[in-house]
Amino acid sequence: LRRQRDRAKLFFEYEKDTKDGSAIKNEWSIRNSYDYFPEKQWNLGMTVPKWFYGGTLVAQSDQFADLTLRLIAGPHIGYQFYEGHEKNLLLQTGIARVHEEFQNDPSNNFWGWAWHIDYDQYLLQDVVQFYHRQVGVYGVRGANKTLWTSWTGLRLPLWSGLIASTEMQVEYDSEPATDADTTDTTFRFKLGYRW
Repeated sequence: LRRQRDRAKLFFEYEKDTKDGSAIKNEWSIRNSYDYFPEKQWNLGMTVPKWFYGGTLVAQSDQFADLTLRLIAGPHIGYQFYEGHEKNLLLQTGIARVHEEFQNDPSNNFWGWAWHIDYDQYLLQDVVQFYHRQVGVYGVRGANKTLWTSWTGLRLPLWSGLIASTEMQVEYDSEPATDADTTDTTFRFKLGYRW
């Protein structure tokens, strides 16, 4: 949801995979963020908001990584380098409080430096769109735990607003629960609708 001075984003992802009738992946993630663009007056009287600030709240769960719940919350500041049909690029950073609850390991809490990169650009004159998004937190205490997730892919328009995408998602946790993997990579083919 985008207005001249405000932007709100909501992202929800749920994945459940089975193999031979048994579940091998069961995870979900919800990401919420709010950005405010303060007014910036330039010499010619044009209003060009580029800097923004706001807050982020993330909730995650991953049954097979032993993660019952992870909450990430904190303020951020960012800069919108490009915003339009042809190209979008934003970089944002901030501080985050991370709380993790595990099924078999003790809970974990830490403060971290958070970042968010969001980039997309049309190639071949509106035929193919490349995109890359990355969110992460680098812990600033103890072993400096690092969490990040990235989505990289290509979108192709089909017809009447329908789009097809091929995507690679990489999730990284430098200190996962006992017996859980540090990296999880998923390849997807997706169908969507744009209005």
